[in-house]
Amino acid sequence: MTGGLVGARIEVSLPVTLSRATCRDALVRTGWKPDPDQVLEINDLTELDVPERERVVDLWERIDVQFEDGLFSVRGFDLLRQGVDGWHVATSAEESVDLHSVFFASPGRTLRLTEWLGGQLDDDEELWALLNGAPVVRDLATPELTLEPVLDAYGRALELGRRLAELVTEGERADAGWWFRSGTFVNDDLVVFESSEVGGPPPVGFLRKSDPKAFQEVRDHLEAVRATSEKLETKFADTVVAQVRRVRQTARVFTDAELVRNTVAAAVEMTEQEHATDQAKADRQGEYQAERQRWIAQHASRRLRLAAERGYRHDGLYRDERLAEELPSFVALGKQDEVKELLNPTEEALELESDVLQHIVDRELGDLEVKLVWVTSSFKSAAWDGEHVQIRSFLGRHNVYRPVHDRPVDDIPFDRL
Repeated sequence: MTGGLVGARIEVSLPVTLSRATCRDALVRTGWKPDPDQVLEINDLTELDVPERERVVDLWERIDVQFEDGLFSVRGFDLLRQGVDGWHVATSAEESVDLHSVFFASPGRTLRLTEWLGGQLDDDEELWALLNGAPVVRDLATPELTLEPVLDAYGRALELGRRLAELVTEGERADAGWWFRSGTFVNDDLVVFESSEVGGPPPVGFLRKSDPKAFQEVRDHLEAVRATSEKLETKFADTVVAQVRRVRQTARVFTDAELVRNTVAAAVEMTEQEHATDQAKADRQGEYQAERQRWIAQHASRRLRLAAERGYRHDGLYRDERLAEELPSFVALGKQDEVKELLNPTEEALELESDVLQHIVDRELGDLEVKLVWVTSSFKSAAWDGEHVQIRSFLGRHNVYRPVHDRPVDDIPFDRL
């Protein structure tokens, strides 16, 4: 007894990019300019002869074609694979090397692997097409996309991928796993900055061989940041990468020395300023918490003391009790209440503002900013529409308000009836 083999038909999609010369040639020959992005669809392998079918199957086993967002693209050429954060070369079953983390020295400039290889090629169009997931088709014998030129394009792409894999071992790169530590890597020959953003800009490297003076300046800047705080390294690396990306968006080519002067030095200043701001904020927070703890120990209600002792969030209770003690009749507004500039204040509002200013002086409450405003309350707010006296940054963080007029009788919220 015999039976037919169980299986399925395989459809093969091969995305390609028509070269600039091919597009121009087609325009000249036909008067019609083709779209550079093309896909050769092979819907039935049985229509090919055996040698052609074997070539297609061999190719299909060496590449990884994905369909995403309505487009086909190649995400793998043998050991060269595209991940979330770019192209990698698999060095073992568990490890791979990011192409962007490999650097080569040139006079005055440190180049990423792809930049270096692009400069070695007569035409870098094939390299960038490969990295975009669609190899370049150079020649079309007919106005139609046929199998032979597409297979030739993929053959050249696989060879280029093999060259990239070789170069990974020839260039300078950071030790495996370095980016998990701080976003920076440094040894006697190489400094690298890596963004902490997944899928962010590519790393930035500086090689001693490219420019010894610029390399030493980068190391000095990094040491200065580390001396301030080791926690700043990641922030510093992010800033350097962002600054370099910004200047490289221009057509001009920058040397290592220019990058150090225009981006790294600026990143040091920006990072230190941000650190100073964060430190000042942390200091203010510490002072606020210490003052809150002192006041609660001396003046708080039993409810507030117990809430603080048992670790409950209690800043609202603290604010309200201190308001009742130091600024009676002032309250905090709800998030939905709207505060607007007040025009043409009433005499009653101006008199109350004067009383509040004098109260602040009498109670020695410090340099508080007092202003008349108009409040538009939300539906369930405890406040009501009208003129209010506003005090900004009470206790260094709270804006509080006192109504000038009593609540209108017809403005009592339904939930208070």
